[in-house]
Amino acid sequence: MALDSVLTAMLESVLVSVLVSVLGLVLGSVLDSVLGSVLGSVLGSVLGSVLGSVLGSVLGSVLGSVLGSVLGSVLGSVLGSVLGSVLGSVLGSVLGSVLGSVLGSVLGSVLGSVLGSVLGSVLGSVLGSVLDSVLGSVLGSVLGSVLGSVLGSVPPPPSAPYFSE
Repeated sequence: MALDSVLTAMLESVLVSVLVSVLGLVLGSVLDSVLGSVLGSVLGSVLGSVLGSVLGSVLGSVLGSVLGSVLGSVLGSVLGSVLGSVLGSVLGSVLGSVLGSVLGSVLGSVLGSVLGSVLGSVLGSVLGSVLDSVLGSVLGSVLGSVLGSVLGSVPPPPSAPYFSE
């Protein structure tokens, strides 16, 4: 009888430890995929849109001002040479500055929005996949070990008394 109860207790502890490790792995992998993909996509899209809009506005304004001033000065000098020396230089400088500012703002806003959306989507997908895999593996292993240890620390139920006939 004593040997039967010892064997029963050993079998119960082995089964409980196996079930605990299996549950830890299963719950860890499920939480890994769910939390990793959700957090990865959310953080990726947020960071991608923020970085995309910032980089888009900065690059758009820089490129817009550069292209606007270049085009404005070129058009101003062309008009200046066509219209004459004094009137041409005055109109050329005025038209150059006006066209430069107008073209700079227009090109800045257009390039900013285009570059912002493109960089936002690209950075969002890249950061989403990277954060997905990183957060997924980290959360999966951490939660798997935590759940395994928590479930393993739960004492097994008392074994039923052994009755012999």
